Amino acid sequence: MIDLFADTICAISSPLGKGGVSLIRVSGTKAIEIVSLIFSRKNLGALESNKVVYGSIINKNTREVIDEVLLTIFREPKSYTMEDVIEISCHGGIVVTNLVLQEIINAGARLALPGEFTKRAYLNGRISLVEAESINDLINAKNELSVYLSNNRKGFVDTLNSYYISLIEINASLEVKIDYPEFFESLDSDTDIYSIKQKVISINEKIKVEIKNSLKKKIIRDGVNCAIVGSPNVGKSSLLNSFLGFNKALVSNLPGTTRDIVEGSIAYKGFSFNFFDTAGIRNTKNQIEELGINKTNEMIENSDIILFVRENKVSKNDFLIKNKIKNLNYIEIINKADLFTSRDEKDALYVSAINNTGTLEILDLIIKKANLFEVKDKIKYINNERVSNLLYLIGDNLDEIIKLIDSNQNLDMIILELKDSLHKFEEILGTNFVEDTFSNIFKNFCVGK
Repeated sequence: MIDLFADTICAISSPLGKGGVSLIRVSGTKAIEIVSLIFSRKNLGALESNKVVYGSIINKNTREVIDEVLLTIFREPKSYTMEDVIEISCHGGIVVTNLVLQEIINAGARLALPGEFTKRAYLNGRISLVEAESINDLINAKNELSVYLSNNRKGFVDTLNSYYISLIEINASLEVKIDYPEFFESLDSDTDIYSIKQKVISINEKIKVEIKNSLKKKIIRDGVNCAIVGSPNVGKSSLLNSFLGFNKALVSNLPGTTRDIVEGSIAYKGFSFNFFDTAGIRNTKNQIEELGINKTNEMIENSDIILFVRENKVSKNDFLIKNKIKNLNYIEIINKADLFTSRDEKDALYVSAINNTGTLEILDLIIKKANLFEVKDKIKYINNERVSNLLYLIGDNLDEIIKLIDSNQNLDMIILELKDSLHKFEEILGTNFVEDTFSNIFKNFCVGK
């Protein structure tokens, strides 16, 4: 176990607020000693590991009871951090929880930094860096599928390790070839280097698939971005409110009411959907409204699905908007269906946003348009932007190696490129310590994790 932390840390690990129970976590070499000073039961250090005991947290100076609690000891190395860990379950509530936490600090612990418990678990070798990131993904999961995929982080680590080990073996064979050239004089060098090239191509193809799937994984993790666009006063804001189930966007008969992007998110059938109500598209001399329309155009370009909303009667402006989005992934929605009975357009969905009818049909079509069920069946785990970017750079390294082999470059150049790809793999897995990367990852964690 790596002994990098001389101090003992503590933090509230449950959300602050009123509730039945709050959880406070303490970790470090002096965790048992510190908590013993404020726990009513004697001989805390003699208590059996992984057992829950009842007692009280008392004021270290006045000996007054602060709260009745349940306390659990997890002795190193069989704990989350691989250090001695104590978890205290006290009554929920901001005041009582903070009083217990302050008493632990007064006894000698310090407040943990964001993600410091998980950071210790990583540095002590219990989990990899990818697994640590997946824990944060699990905490911040927006839908059920993200939970299951985040929990499959071990499979992702095993996959990355297999690529990494294969490249190490290739690198070793090339270095032996340089160090002991006489050993290879009797071998057909073209066949040998061809074999290496084929191995690199195989790994590269697998990594390219990972990169290609990154966008799909992002949709699963972060949700499908859906821009609600159309002419003014066709019911875009009403449609957003209908999706959300409450009135978030301002609705008015006055054209141009929406000037800025209004957004909201929901979950449906295990997937997440992010809706963006945009300014109505039209020619205008109002500078502020024009700024809103410019934002609409940006949102159109950056969305996964366009929800094109119009009324039953097609206007000239509707034709212009439809022509603008014709090459994008869009759904045509005819709103205010409560005002007419005709249903002549087979390629459009008829809804009444104000009456909350038709929204589920839109969600089902978004799922189909975004191929979410197909993505769900194929993707077994989720990676994040940091990992995706490094995999992309590794792909560049492997592309260059293949070019070097094809142009009969010397082995030293190939090995340099290969070592660069290995360093990037080590950065992904956390075996190659990079301070900036390390700090950026854990600062996004909550304090109690």
